[in-house]
Amino acid sequence: MLDRPLQAFYREVNQAARDGHRVLTTLDDARSMRYLKGYIEGVEAQLRSAE
Repeated sequence: MLDRPLQAFYREVNQAARDGHRVLTTLDDARSMRYLKGYIEGVEAQLRSAE
């Protein structure tokens, strides 16, 4: 009797976990790209000042 509601709840929790993981991965990728862009800009500035 409770199996069906519990299974539905389990599916919803798993879907929320997958969605959350996807969002966190996207945010982490964006943060990594911002860091990389800043690093590259810093290296370029050092190269320009060395000329």
